This record gives sequence, C-alpha cells and structure tokens, in this order.
Amino acid sequence: MCGRFTIAIAAGFFDRFQVAKESSPLLESHFNITPAQEIPVIISTEGGNHVVVLMTWGLVPAWASDRHTGHHPINARAENLTEKPMFSGLVEDRRCLIPANGFFEWKKTGTTKIPSYIHRKDDALFAFAGLYDVWKREQPPLCSCTIVTTTPNLVVAPLHDRMPAILRRDDESVWLEKKRLDRVTLSRILSPYPAEELESYRISRLVNDTSIDSVEVIARVGDKPLFTGEQT
Repeated sequence: MCGRFTIAIAAGFFDRFQVAKESSPLLESHFNITPAQEIPVIISTEGGNHVVVLMTWGLVPAWASDRHTGHHPINARAENLTEKPMFSGLVEDRRCLIPANGFFEWKKTGTTKIPSYIHRKDDALFAFAGLYDVWKREQPPLCSCTIVTTTPNLVVAPLHDRMPAILRRDDESVWLEKKRLDRVTLSRILSPYPAEELESYRISRLVNDTSIDSVEVIARVGDKPLFTGEQT
C-alpha cells in the first residue's frame, strides 16, 4: 500500500509537469503527508491542458450520500480497477497524476516496526498513478483522490507486498489522456517501477508522529541504503 509520502515543491515543479504556475494554487513542500490531507493533483482538461488541483487524499465517490461516512480508500489495487464499482468509471476519464518525491514503508521486526524511505536515487520528482472524483452535494464541491498500487519491485518487496504505481515519465501523458485505456495498456503502465532507479534507506521514528512535517523526517539513519535495486 501507500499510506504516507513526501513532495518537495521546487522551482522546476511546474515545468516538470507542464502546468502553468500563474493559474496554480499555492503549493508547499510536505515531508510527512497523511490520509485526509489536501495534496496537489494534476489533471487534464477537456482541451488537453494540465492543471493543478488541490484534492483530499481519500476518495469520496460522487454517489456517496455523506462525505463523512463510508469507506474513503487511499489506495486502489491496479489488478482490479476495472472490476470495482468505485473505481471502474474513474479509470475511464478521471485519471490523475499525484506528484511525489518518495514514500514510506515499515518493516516489522519482532514487535517493532522500522520505518524506511523509498525515493529515486537522483531525488527527482515522479508521479503516482491516481484516480479522482468530485462530490457535489455541498458547495464548494469536494475533489478527492486515491493512489493506485501494484506489486512491489525488488526495492520495496523486503518491506511490503504492495507499492504505489509510479508512472514512467513517458506514460504520464498517456495516463492523463481523456480516452479509454485497454487492459494491456493498463497492465503495462501500472507495472512495478524499475527497481534500479530507486533506493530505500532507514529513517528515524519521527515519521510516526503525523504532526511532524519537516525535512528531518526523511533523514537517513546509518550511512548506507538498505537496498538500491541493483542485482549483486
């Protein structure tokens, strides 16, 4: 699964995702994003332009009678997106990019859960595949989203049996297009991200305190990464 992640907003963010800074909401860096938090999400307009929208992480479907009750999934399994009623319609035309720099997982050792941080080796921004919906029973409407997950690569597998579906850069525009994607394309796009581009390393338990949102959360404990994705 993906239950916590980071995003560092730098000068190159808008060029990276081909969005206009002038028309975007004020964006801030966050190093300990939690469910129900408002996050920047990139969608494509009918005209094909990319725009940033602030959305709540945890999907509230458009048909829900109450935004505060029911299940608000933060993750959606790639393998059955087209079969689950909550997601099947969204796969057709409400796909989005959820920008990030990294995400967290915990490995259970005895009675202790040890946190790790997974990111690109070059620390570059990437995008999770996401789905979103708009709940219109109040004004203003509530925009919310969920992160698609897939099977883990070699970096994540020692930590968890799921990982967020990180899109290859060439697939980001395909995922955003307002057109139906066949099962073969979905399977290819939502496959595990290349392990050789990621690394994981141990961090302190600061991440367990959801009130702490500073760069210290992702500080490395020890000198070496736990796993770099390279075969030895």
